[in-house]
Amino acid sequence: MAEGRNRIYEREAPPGQLANSLLAHAEVNALVSLDPERRYEDHVLYTALEPCLLCVGATVMATVGRIRYAGADPYGGGDGGLTGLNPHVERVPLRLEGPREDAFGTLASALLLAFFLRRKPDGHVVRAYSERMPAMTAVAEAILAAGGPAAGQTLPAALPAFWAAL
Repeated sequence: MAEGRNRIYEREAPPGQLANSLLAHAEVNALVSLDPERRYEDHVLYTALEPCLLCVGATVMATVGRIRYAGADPYGGGDGGLTGLNPHVERVPLRLEGPREDAFGTLASALLLAFFLRRKPDGHVVRAYSERMPAMTAVAEAILAAGGPAAGQTLPAALPAFWAAL
C-alpha cells in the first residue's frame, strides 16, 4: 500500500516524501502517501526498529491500527508512549507488537547501534544501548568489523560475515 525510507541524512526524496530533516523517518515517509479520506484501522505498519514517539503519533494520526517492529530501540523507542494521552488517541487505538526475540530483531537493533558507533561513538544513542542493552555492542561491532551497512557495504554482501554474531 505504501513504503518509506529513513531519509534524515539524504538531500533529496521522491515527491511527497521528506528528506534532509529530523522528521524524515521511514514510517512518516510511508504514512504521508495514505489517502486522508480513508481509515486504516485494519492495516499494519511494518518497521525494522521500534518506532519513536513521532512515528507512533503519525501512525495514530493516519488511523493505522497496528505497528509491528523487529528490533528494540532503547534510546528513541516509543512503544506505549501515547497511551491515554487524549481523546483522539483513545478513538484510534493502536497496537504495537515487538520486538522480535530472534536474529532479525537483534539485527534491526544492532544496525542502528552500528550506525551510531561509527557516526557518534560517544553520543546518547550509544550510551543508551550500553546501559540498557549492553550485549548489543558486541553484535554491532561485529557488523562494523565485517564491513557491514554502517560501514558502507550492502547488507546482503555483509550479512554472511556477521550472521553468527546475531
